[in-house]
Amino acid sequence: EALLRGMIAHDKTWAPAYDFLFIQYIHENKRDQAEALLKEHVQNDPSNAKAVVNLATYLVQTGRADQGEAVVQRMLDDKKAFPNARETVGDFYFREKKFDKALEQYQAGAKEDEKNALHYNGRVATVYVATNRRDDALKLVRTLATKNPKDKSMNEMYASLLLGSGSRADVARSLSELKSLAQSNPNDGVVHLELARAYFSMNDADKSLSEALEALQQEQKVHNAHPMEIGRAHV
Repeated sequence: EALLRGMIAHDKTWAPAYDFLFIQYIHENKRDQAEALLKEHVQNDPSNAKAVVNLATYLVQTGRADQGEAVVQRMLDDKKAFPNARETVGDFYFREKKFDKALEQYQAGAKEDEKNALHYNGRVATVYVATNRRDDALKLVRTLATKNPKDKSMNEMYASLLLGSGSRADVARSLSELKSLAQSNPNDGVVHLELARAYFSMNDADKSLSEALEALQQEQKVHNAHPMEIGRAHV
C-alpha cells in the first residue's frame, strides 16, 4: 500500500496505481477505503472519464444507483471536458442493463455528433439486439451497411444479424443477402465465415467448406500483411 500511495503522490493522475490499490482494498474488505480512493481519483483527475465511470459503477453495485447516475450526469453536463459523454454514459447504462437510458444516449449522440453518427447507430443496434428487437436491429443495420459499404464492422454486424436465430427458416430468408454481402466484401473473412455458417445450416457442406476456407485465407492475408506494414514504416 505504501508503494502505491507513493506512486499516487508522485503522479496523482496515474490510473494504474489507483486500480491496483482499489483491488487491494477490496481484497482486504476495506470497502470504505476503496470508495474513498475512487472519489480521490475523480478529485485528482476530474476529466478522466474512466475514473468517473468506475466510481459510478461502484455506487450502483453497492445499491446506490441514484448516486451513481448523478455521477455520470456530470459528464453530460460538461461536454467540453467529456466530448464522448454520450457514448460513455450510454455504455454505462448498457452494462447496467438500463437499456432505455442507453438507447436515449446513443440516439442523442447520433443526432449531436454527425461525424460519428454511424458509430452511435451501431450502438443503437446493439440495444435493439439486447432487447429482442431483432427486426428493428436488422432494418437499421441493413440501411447503415448499404450507405456505408466499406465499413467493416457494420458489414460484419449485418452478416451476423442476417443469420438471426440460426434456424433454417431465418437462414433461408437471408441467404441471398448474405451471398450479396460476401460478394461486395470479398476480403472480409468474418462475412465469409457467416456465409459458411449459413450454408452449414442449410446442409450444404460443400459450399460451407468453400466459404470457411475463403474466410481462413482472408484472415491469413490480414496476419501476413502486418509484418510488411511494419517494415514499410521503418523504410
